Amino acid sequence: MITEPKELELDRLTEGPRETDPYSGGVTQALAGDSLESKAAFYSLDDADIRVLQKDIDKKSQVYIRLAAEQDLISQEDVDYLMPYFKDSMTLYGKFYDILVDALGRPQGCYRNDLEPGEEDNKNYSQTYITPSNSMLLTYSNLIEDPDLEENNVYMSLPGMKSIVRAVEKIKKGGKYDQAYQQDLQELERRYPQRGVEYQEEKNKIQKPCQRLKDILRATISVPTYEMIDKVIDKIVSQGNFKVIETRDKFNANKSAQDDNFYNNKKNYRDKKICFEKNGYVFEIQFKVQHLEKADKLSHKLYEQLRQKLDEHANIPKENKSKREKLHKEIIWLERDIQNINRQGIDDYNAFILATALKKDTRLKKEKIRALRQQFSESKEGKERDLLQKEIYHLSQSLNASPVSPEAEEFIKNNFMVRPYKAIDKQNEFANLSPELQSFAMQNYFLVSQRYRGSISGKLPPEYDETYIQALAERDKREQEQIDKECLQYEKTRTSKKLILSRKNYYRN
Repeated sequence: MITEPKELELDRLTEGPRETDPYSGGVTQALAGDSLESKAAFYSLDDADIRVLQKDIDKKSQVYIRLAAEQDLISQEDVDYLMPYFKDSMTLYGKFYDILVDALGRPQGCYRNDLEPGEEDNKNYSQTYITPSNSMLLTYSNLIEDPDLEENNVYMSLPGMKSIVRAVEKIKKGGKYDQAYQQDLQELERRYPQRGVEYQEEKNKIQKPCQRLKDILRATISVPTYEMIDKVIDKIVSQGNFKVIETRDKFNANKSAQDDNFYNNKKNYRDKKICFEKNGYVFEIQFKVQHLEKADKLSHKLYEQLRQKLDEHANIPKENKSKREKLHKEIIWLERDIQNINRQGIDDYNAFILATALKKDTRLKKEKIRALRQQFSESKEGKERDLLQKEIYHLSQSLNASPVSPEAEEFIKNNFMVRPYKAIDKQNEFANLSPELQSFAMQNYFLVSQRYRGSISGKLPPEYDETYIQALAERDKREQEQIDKECLQYEKTRTSKKLILSRKNYYRN
């Protein structure tokens, strides 16, 4: 039985991102607890025991909502929005999981996502432990097939539902979403000073604070390449019959140094967040690329330090200039460290894309050569055999060289990432790559370099299309001229017994 406190101090609701729970047991703490002993005990429980524990948290969460309303921190509209999520969270979270499984299929693995540094547990757990107050990691093999990726796993993290304390903190009066709502109202009042019919119509379109809270139900999906994100989204939307209600894409940040948006993502952070709606419930899925997710994890502790320093700096009186300047320097250095880690993640990812594209290009050309050789061996007509022999020769010449296959070019175009904030020297974009990849990058210079210099990942800007097409046509023309020249030389030398045809050039015995 839960004992409701007679009075709950306001500061207990507003302590920040790791608020103290006013009840024993915790509405912000994972069901498994924090200690190794409590985790070991939790992961031996059966489904019925877990449901009892979660039901207790639901009751506390509902009390928390009522108390926040009584103290006028949230409105009745906020209460009506929050209560359905926390009335029977276990059943709701089960439906959320089923929705994802219906769209993506049943995962091959279900692992703990609450391991501490140095802690190991490779056991594949049952879905019993996927709860609103626990964090699990699901694995999918070859969800999107690509024969040129050595590892093609997709990972889905289910971190549990947002706790009621964090939810109230976001939407309460003076909270982040309430401030955004008030700013939108002020802007509307500036546009419609007479407060007429149009004003009221536009006001009704502005999202209330609670409507901006779209991640009570949430998941994170990480994939090997950028283009897989849209493929997974298409799979979710088409098979799950979801409605997309909001998209926030940071993969397209830092478009160019001349763009005002260049400075809006100084941490070089990249992700894509899609808010879906189904059956009246809203949930958010965050999409990440695995190379960048590793960098994000490496910079996480620095980010926590940065948040702390920023809070300290905001609370120091302006008169205390020496302390403010000292903290400001520490903030700048932390920002630079985070920038560098994430920038290296982007560079590593782009090198991975080039290596995969080169592998794809080589595989496709070799497959075509094998098919042509098969045709050559089966052909009886002399003219056809001559044409096949020429094609085999020129295709062999293009291994690790131009022209690059259309499929490899498309792979680069769809996956090579936009430059990071404070990017590497424009004149040395590929200096840290292996000689083989440097050569391959230069073969695709118009696709690759422009992204380091400021294009959008996966797309070419409209003003660049014409230049790119012209350059591509000129390159194709030069290559065709060279092929024609080599064909002529081949015809002149093939009947001479004293000349031997080599892979790269012609030479005499």
